[in-house]
Amino acid sequence: NEPVVYVGLSYCTGIWPPGPKVTDQLAQLNCMTNPKIGALRAQMNMVAAHKQVYSMIHAHESSIGRARHAPVGIAHLVMFSEASRPVLDSQSKLFLDSYSKYFFVDLVKSHIDFCGLNYYGKEVVEGMAAGFKADQIEYSGSGRGIFPSGLFALIADFHARYKDDPQARFMQPGGIGYVITENGVADATDILRPSYIIEHLLALSALRTRGIPVAGYVHWTLTDNWEWAD
Repeated sequence: NEPVVYVGLSYCTGIWPPGPKVTDQLAQLNCMTNPKIGALRAQMNMVAAHKQVYSMIHAHESSIGRARHAPVGIAHLVMFSEASRPVLDSQSKLFLDSYSKYFFVDLVKSHIDFCGLNYYGKEVVEGMAAGFKADQIEYSGSGRGIFPSGLFALIADFHARYKDDPQARFMQPGGIGYVITENGVADATDILRPSYIIEHLLALSALRTRGIPVAGYVHWTLTDNWEWAD
């Protein structure tokens, strides 16, 4: 679940265990891109573990004679990103998009039966950090920009990238396609939530109408949610 988030917040910022906290942006960038340390090394270990477990599960299913194997996938966080300052932040946006959207999926695409995507909204990129545009974007209680159209755009982009990729197991015969493994809004008032759910489901309906295989949707969450940093 959210491997890129886990390794980034654990190793590159230290917000999650094991820490320690890292505030220098050059150190954070090195953590994300140096294959010998930090987040990138952790991701490569997670990829290797995922592939081993995938093969073990499918081998077990075959050994007990199941005609259809239990599907194995990932739950990968994606966001619709926008450069805060079109000139100054466009390169940061490009780097973060490549790193956070496709890098991990590219490494495991041959070993996932479905591509699970967690989507909450729009993130403004300012340097190597998150920006804030309260005058232009409606935000949830957790500070995420509400943007249902971004869900449509992201899955359409993923599909354009992987639909003809022979190594993308989830797009091959027997593959399941895409599952929205998390989508929801922090809203203590319950004012935003009804329209948020409806508009995101409409985005998925529009994708399915266009023939993009969205196989499932999981709303997150029905109860209060506590994370490592809460």
